[in-house]
Amino acid sequence: EGPDAHVARIYFFRVAVRNSSSAVYALQGLSRFYALQLAEGHIFPFSREIDGSAAFTLPPGGEHRFCWALVTRRRVHAVAGGMLLERLGASAPAGAAAGPWRYPRVQMAPMLLPADVPEVAMRDVPTLGRDHLYTGELDL
Repeated sequence: EGPDAHVARIYFFRVAVRNSSSAVYALQGLSRFYALQLAEGHIFPFSREIDGSAAFTLPPGGEHRFCWALVTRRRVHAVAGGMLLERLGASAPAGAAAGPWRYPRVQMAPMLLPADVPEVAMRDVPTLGRDHLYTGELDL
């Protein structure tokens, strides 16, 4: 892969989740999931339960921002992901399937292509997470 094939890379992800201001119900985060496509073609899926200090509830019109870091010696070609949420305080409307209605999934769109984003100097990394809850790092 070249001279920097053994150099660790840090991919820094910032995510914002919003509950529509026209929503009637609050949403609670249950889990988030990702699939990384590595440059050599391997797919690395993983998930994280949303609990403890990372737990959040979104009232109608609310927003939650979080960030995390991936540390790896491998190049990441693409990233896809999403979240499983729970609608709080109500039952499904008539005619709606209870499970899918109560537990909506949110896809993080569009698929992220790290080659399309700029590199950032390490001195600038602390400012990237401003106004976001840092949920940790994954060392791959």
